[in-house]
Amino acid sequence: MAERRNGQVVTFYSFKGGTGRTMAVANVAWILAAHGQRVLVVDWDLESPGLHRFFRPFITDSMLAGTGGVIDLIRRYEGAARKASLVDPGAPGRLDHARYARVSQEAFSIKWEFGNGGVLDFLSAGRHNHHYSRSISGLNWDDFYEELDGDTFFTALREDMKANYDYTLIDSRTGLSDVADICTVHLPDTLVTCFTLSEQGIDGAAEVAQAISRKTIRSGPPSTRSSRRIRVLPVPMRIDPAELKKAETGKLVAKQRFAGLPEGLSETDRDQYWTTVEVPYRAFYAYEETLATFEDERGQPGTLLAAFETMTGYITKGAVTRLPPMNQADRARVRAQFVRMAALVDSELTLRYDRNGAVWAEWIGWILRESGIRVHDAAGAAGAAADVARHLVINAGDSDAGRPIAAGPPDRPPLVVHVAGNQPPVGSSDAVNTTRISGFDPLVAADRILRLVGVAPPAPDLLVGAPRFPAQPPEVVQAPVRNLRFTGREAELDTLRERLSEGGESTVLVGLHGLGGIGKSQLAIEYANRYRNSYDAVWWIDADATTAEVDEQLQQFGLRMGIPCPAARPRPRRR
Repeated sequence: MAERRNGQVVTFYSFKGGTGRTMAVANVAWILAAHGQRVLVVDWDLESPGLHRFFRPFITDSMLAGTGGVIDLIRRYEGAARKASLVDPGAPGRLDHARYARVSQEAFSIKWEFGNGGVLDFLSAGRHNHHYSRSISGLNWDDFYEELDGDTFFTALREDMKANYDYTLIDSRTGLSDVADICTVHLPDTLVTCFTLSEQGIDGAAEVAQAISRKTIRSGPPSTRSSRRIRVLPVPMRIDPAELKKAETGKLVAKQRFAGLPEGLSETDRDQYWTTVEVPYRAFYAYEETLATFEDERGQPGTLLAAFETMTGYITKGAVTRLPPMNQADRARVRAQFVRMAALVDSELTLRYDRNGAVWAEWIGWILRESGIRVHDAAGAAGAAADVARHLVINAGDSDAGRPIAAGPPDRPPLVVHVAGNQPPVGSSDAVNTTRISGFDPLVAADRILRLVGVAPPAPDLLVGAPRFPAQPPEVVQAPVRNLRFTGREAELDTLRERLSEGGESTVLVGLHGLGGIGKSQLAIEYANRYRNSYDAVWWIDADATTAEVDEQLQQFGLRMGIPCPAARPRPRRR
């Protein structure tokens, strides 16, 4: 049985955006995990999630796309509670709240070995796909609390965090809202209030901090209800050393507005707190989401790392005050991964693929054209333009070695899109020009392709009117097995595909005719297998069968499609 840790829940809150709150969460979490602590970071900024960007070298897109987050936990409980309330309005209060509040259902560990037992787990705002905005916009928080016993659910969530982690750091949303109240009142033991030294920054943060510091929070069922006071740590952020006089005046005003905070300190210690706790502004960090734990040198005063170490010391009451030493080779490698490189946008691309990638070429070509890129098809003999344009190889094979051979301009190495689940080999020279889209939903797949070619991420409506996504097989399939020795006949297959695609949503009938034995059936079999994922249903009917047998095959097709079909009636004999 896992050890129950009785850890601390710490919320980082700011009344206004742009304070550097999220960066503070990420760096404090790293310092704690590097000291052997079990740490969970939670992106609760549901409307504008971004905490994952500070862990970019350690979190893959598949990790974000393949797991849910805060909103998924909430929605899962909401669904169960609403279903139970339909039978009995009091039923939500009798649910096993702890079962639905287990963070381990959605959290995952970032890819880094801390040593000393240190763990850094990440709980995102929610699954990164085009359904996310719909998930958060449709949630009625008043109904969740009043009708579905949401209070008990969040209490169970807090207890799960405390039982499994030494520290849970929550990146809260800004301002005054139901979501912010969950993070600032219901969940934390400690509230880190981040603010800049503008008037609205100080006033808004101080008002919230003072109100919370005076509250006694009671949680849990009546029989075991506990109470606690939330410790509030005000932290001035983005202090510009170039304006020392204004900064000192602003800090003095802030200390007056946050009078008495932090609590539990003598006046001397509180003066020391306000003298030492601040996060400076450094222009270097304004351009990329980068961890100061890798960028700044240890032991250098005035750096962001030094500021976050001081902050960590107060959060842990002196238990953790410094980032441990790091292997310099590892540090240099990760620093390089944080550097953002400007992508060279290719205005023209030539698609190269084998017969397994034909249907993918249609879908990828459509995505690229809709994004303003001119697309050539190497299989279509596009001429000199296809040779000059950079090549994009669609690898639909079972290994990297079997992918189509690309040419193109010598100064522009080919781009490679893996569509069959295979990863680029370790040490591959073209790894930076490679992406994998298997296992992702259509919008995420389109995003990965466009990022590869240096185009902005797709709009949510990009896929309206797109060809069928090839990763989704037809729901109904009955066709002869593909002839692996089939070769040639590409011109006929291209013509057949072109004719069958002409009608759009309309029905198109195309007949293959010719002498017996010239390969009409083989051509149809190859087409049915090559382009099967372009269709919702593929059904083979033997034209040489009797009328009754054809009727029976059509009836079977209707049943598989869920269409009720009357039994075939015997046809009158012709005279």
